[in-house]
Amino acid sequence: MINKENTGMSRRNVLKGLAAGTIAAAGGLALGSRAAFAGSGLTKVRLAWAEPASCHAPFAFAIDKGMFKKQGIDLELTYHGLAGADQIKAIDAGETDMGSHLLIDWLKPIYDQNSSVKIIAGTHDGCQRILVSSSSKIASVQDLEGKSIAVGGLGDVAHVAFLVTVAKAGLDPHKDVNWVEVPYDKLGEAVNTGKVDALATLDALAYINKNSFNMREIANTHSGHYHGRTCCVLGVNGEFLRKNRDVVQRATTGVLDAYDYAAAMPMEVSEHYISKYKPGYTVDDLTAVLAALPLRRHPLGEELVRQTADSIDEMKEVKVLSSDVNTAEFASHITDNIIV
Repeated sequence: MINKENTGMSRRNVLKGLAAGTIAAAGGLALGSRAAFAGSGLTKVRLAWAEPASCHAPFAFAIDKGMFKKQGIDLELTYHGLAGADQIKAIDAGETDMGSHLLIDWLKPIYDQNSSVKIIAGTHDGCQRILVSSSSKIASVQDLEGKSIAVGGLGDVAHVAFLVTVAKAGLDPHKDVNWVEVPYDKLGEAVNTGKVDALATLDALAYINKNSFNMREIANTHSGHYHGRTCCVLGVNGEFLRKNRDVVQRATTGVLDAYDYAAAMPMEVSEHYISKYKPGYTVDDLTAVLAALPLRRHPLGEELVRQTADSIDEMKEVKVLSSDVNTAEFASHITDNIIV
């Protein structure tokens, strides 16, 4: 069941203003042993990112600290919205060369648009949570049967991710829970006032709501069913990859190095991001979010294909993808082994 309200502020604006208002599978990528680039000159690469997403903070940090220049890459961050379909369209159209986003939010648009985009690496495990009031009797996902869950948008990344979580708990995610669309800046308030029983969203919004309204976390996308599973991935325009494979390898190296550095030094990365982008939450908030995320897991090659196939099967299970999609064929077609 689903209900809609006026969604009001966008995720991008909410994440930049909420705090002020309410508040690896592979340890190293075998691309030259992730060593510094020895060539001369820099190659421009455009990468689509989601500025409000806390898990993308390492991108900007790595650019300003010269981590991509060491790989001979002049990386430019581009913004094409937060919806997976819009990002895939932009990469396909050549408006940007690469992108990073949640795997499960890219699968349907890649399939529906017959996209050339190739998924080449996982960047980290999950960054989304289901929260309930600290006084709630809801202790597990199974307890959500007959309850209402607020999401910022029906079909958004948290809604899609937790359709799977609800299904794995033995419930019908389309019948046994009621998904309620609530403006992103009102999610915590909706739970706090009893309008809904739970909320599902991504960090840093989830973390801020958890602390601002003293909520409990009953599920996330880096534990339980999602343990050891990549959340966000790197994708690249198919033609760009064919013509510039070495460039893509070096850009990928820079990205994974950035995430490894953020895992080791989350406060330094947070200080840079908060100072430059002023998102409306604190260095301590972002540091806590980054420190909690498994940022060193980067599935590549066969492991990436396996995890992509698992996600395809899950999207079929919850009816985001058609049941007649050939999982093995689709997973093989949309991934590329960037190691070779």
